[in-house]
Amino acid sequence: MEDYSSAKKELLEATKKDNTEALLLLGMVYLAQDDVENAQAMYKQYISAVGDSAKGYNGLALCDIRSGDYDSALDNITKGLPTARRDAESSVQ
Repeated sequence: MEDYSSAKKELLEATKKDNTEALLLLGMVYLAQDDVENAQAMYKQYISAVGDSAKGYNGLALCDIRSGDYDSALDNITKGLPTARRDAESSVQ
């Protein structure tokens, strides 16, 4: 079994130090635990911190799919697509 509680604790500490990647990972942890509301909050915080981001919008789309809101998922994917190339380039550097 995955140790989500330890991961969540470590990631929460990292978010207090303005680690934006921790917000993404924390969103994944919450989603893995079926806590869609908190997962969405983490992805929204990530987008607020770094600006429009394919990674953030992808996370929101996954939350929407989990909730069965496919129209919103498509909207979030559409928002994230223009930023996907920039996200990929910044990951390489």
